[in-house]
Amino acid sequence: MSDIINALTSAGLHIKHLNEFTENFYDSGEMEHVEDKGLYRYQYNVDKYPMSFSLKATVYNK
Repeated sequence: MSDIINALTSAGLHIKHLNEFTENFYDSGEMEHVEDKGLYRYQYNVDKYPMSFSLKATVYNK
């Protein structure tokens, strides 16, 4: 994650927000389907490790 953040800030972008999710957009192996969200998750991973993230960065104007 630090490589991504550092690359964006080094390019002059300003991080507006970063969110992490325990769900994934695709089944990366023996994941259960979360019907109401249309996503996938590992049952043992509820509120533990992020499987995906969203990030918003904008051009930083001084």
